[in-house]
Amino acid sequence: MPAGLDQVSAVTVRSCANVVVVLQARAAVETARRKDAVMIGFSRRAALILGLIAACHVLPALAAPKTLSGTVVYRERIALPPSARLQVSLLDVSLADAPSKVLARTVIRPRGQVPLPYRLRFDDTRIRRGHSYALQAEIRIDGRLWFITTTRHSVFTGGADNTEIVVERVGPDPR
Repeated sequence: MPAGLDQVSAVTVRSCANVVVVLQARAAVETARRKDAVMIGFSRRAALILGLIAACHVLPALAAPKTLSGTVVYRERIALPPSARLQVSLLDVSLADAPSKVLARTVIRPRGQVPLPYRLRFDDTRIRRGHSYALQAEIRIDGRLWFITTTRHSVFTGGADNTEIVVERVGPDPR
């Protein structure tokens, strides 16, 4: 009998050892899952932090656009009809033998008489040192050009910006 008990004890010990091995394997899997969860959480936090750091370098480019404000005037003593549209553009006029590059443009329905106020929003990251910039304005009525700038209205020259734009009559007589 003692030998039989020893066999039973040996089987029991082996079974317990198997149970322990199974429990250890389960514990290892749970630990690995927790580590993965911690790593995933870490990875998400790390990605968020890296994204915020990258955004700090991009934020100046996403900053609020700058604004040029001024007025457009013409010398004729006529009222503009309701169909009139005033367009003001900021141009890079650096290259004498190439067309100007439009950096910003706004179109306004003028209300009232001259002077006609405007606000032109632009991205100041596009302004380059050593380049020349000017404002241009035109007034169209029913799609036909009536007034346009005929002189240069320079801006960003280091002094006061010339934001009062004088336009001259080029279109047909309204009478």
